[in-house]
Formats: sequence, C-alpha cells, structure tokens
Amino acid sequence: MTSQEKHTYWTGVFTAQKQSGLSKKAFCRQEGLSLSTFYYWQQLCSQDDGQTPAIVPLILSEAPSTESASLILTLPNGCQLSFSSALTPQQLKQYIAVLS
Repeated sequence: MTSQEKHTYWTGVFTAQKQSGLSKKAFCRQEGLSLSTFYYWQQLCSQDDGQTPAIVPLILSEAPSTESASLILTLPNGCQLSFSSALTPQQLKQYIAVLS
C-alpha cells in the first residue's frame, strides 16, 4: 500500500470513528484496530491536513540576481535567498513552508 493509499485509508477510519459516536477506544476495539496505531496515524495525518505539499519552483544561482531584491533571507548555513519586490505574500509563505 502506498503512502497516499494509507493516508486515504486512515482518513476514512477517522471519519467513520467520528460518525460512529463511539470513543476512539471503543471504536478501535469494535473494529479490531490498535489504539496506539490509531493515534499514530491520527497524528501523522493531522500534520499535513490531508494536503499534498505544493511544488514551489525555485531558481537557484550562484550569482546575485540583476533584478532588485527587496527581501534577502539568510539561512543558518549561510545560504541567502533574494526575493524581488514583485513577490506576493502568498508566494513568500509558500517558499517558507517548503524550507521548514
């Protein structure tokens, strides 16, 4: 089973548990699931809220860009990222999400 298939399966399990009205413990007992496994997957799936991470294109170069940079982000390892003044807050948020 692929990672995406597991995610889909467990998302269905969480939905079924909520709709059942049973506690997590009672639901797992009824369905023959390990409670610790249920909590493990619940934690794992809640970290990404079921969304596939967006692919954000990055253009890497050794030389500074000729276009004016209004924001320079310096990473702990010394790498610097320069962003143009045309960068929207949403785009910046996407870049930072990819880096974290």
